[in-house]
Amino acid sequence: IRTYSMKDLQTLLCGVKVTQRQTDCINLLLEGATIKEIAARLKISPRTVETHIDLLKTKFHAQNKSELIIKLLSYKASKQI
Repeated sequence: IRTYSMKDLQTLLCGVKVTQRQTDCINLLLEGATIKEIAARLKISPRTVETHIDLLKTKFHAQNKSELIIKLLSYKASKQI
């Protein structure tokens, strides 16, 4: 599984601005990690992870985490980076 840098993700996601922590969450979401697993790996609380994901859902106009992941995967497939 490929891990993307902030620069790669911003190119991949058509210029949508994401923070480093949001980038970390995206990478782990695309690996299939749960909220608790993401929190443990990033050494932050699950609630903080939920906040990052909520902000990502807003940026990508996603109704829920599943839709966010689908949108992220579709961006990934369309750009092939």
